[in-house]
Amino acid sequence: KIVMKQIHFIVLVLLSISAYTRPDPGAKKLLTKSESIYKNYKSIEIEYQIETKAAEDKAVIEKGLFQSSGIAFKLIGSQQEIYNDGKTQWTYLKKQKEIQITDYSSNNKNNIHPMQFLSMYKSGEYDYKFDNDLTEKGVTYQQVEFKPTDRNQDIFKIKIAFHKKQSTIYKVFLYFKNGDRSTIHFKTSRPNISIPENAFTLDPTKIPNTHVEDLRD
Repeated sequence: KIVMKQIHFIVLVLLSISAYTRPDPGAKKLLTKSESIYKNYKSIEIEYQIETKAAEDKAVIEKGLFQSSGIAFKLIGSQQEIYNDGKTQWTYLKKQKEIQITDYSSNNKNNIHPMQFLSMYKSGEYDYKFDNDLTEKGVTYQQVEFKPTDRNQDIFKIKIAFHKKQSTIYKVFLYFKNGDRSTIHFKTSRPNISIPENAFTLDPTKIPNTHVEDLRD
């Protein structure tokens, strides 16, 4: 639950910052290329890991599966599952044994599609530039650093690490002013897989002993 709240907050910040940017042409070229790659995918399945580290606490790790086709998506985590068919969203809170049904929103706080991060470069709301390469387990990744020009934001820096050959995202690092850090690791990605339409819907009757809360207008 803590990790999912962090996802909500992260995406909210990405959607809400507003100011003027001075882009790095080289970084923009990489971001444009990566964005084009993801845009051309008809669908994608990602195994992800989110590590949230509060300033004075141990890291909390959440692993899960994300699938997307068009505007529809599904996110399966250990504590909750989210199904969104582009019209309706079902959120299954496992511990609470509750299913919440809401209307679709284009500014969904649970969608961790890589495009959520790649769209930052053209929002006009960040300064961005190439950062030092990241090396992990002998592999080197190219990094782009973003800083919101609105210095009042809780997130003061975001780094995106890219696979050098594929130009796809490896990890996203988020740095908070209070010392907290979040890392989203896209562990494996499978583009253009066949995903049935009903994969993005949830039938509450198939999950017994759950309370259904319909919050649609």
